[in-house]
Amino acid sequence: MRAKNKALYRIAKPDGRITIITPHYTNPDWPTDPTHRHHFNSYSFNCFIDDRQLFPFYTDVKLKPIRTYVSLANLWRAIGLEFIVNLDQRWPAFRFTRKFWEFYLSYIFRGQELQFELEVVKCGGASQFEL
Repeated sequence: MRAKNKALYRIAKPDGRITIITPHYTNPDWPTDPTHRHHFNSYSFNCFIDDRQLFPFYTDVKLKPIRTYVSLANLWRAIGLEFIVNLDQRWPAFRFTRKFWEFYLSYIFRGQELQFELEVVKCGGASQFEL
């Protein structure tokens, strides 16, 4: 995952956008596709975001989150749970709703798909990273 993100970062223009769509790790269809090699949740890209890095020494790639959206199965969407999980998209103060779902409810109310939109943050004009 890090190598692919580094390659995307390297070829992207400063302030360019990267969109990633992937299954959530609780999606029951995830293991049926042999091309799916990594588990993802809505916090999987925090290691590339300055104010959310737990271990900043892993990578020099810097990304700014524009949008992180979790889609749920149709039943959970119909009763409004998907709306509640994604409240932080409209009101950042409600970020705890997604965290609560990820930590305590995601195995009961399973996620379906994750959509990440990230902005590339580069200092200077030329790319300073090599593969």
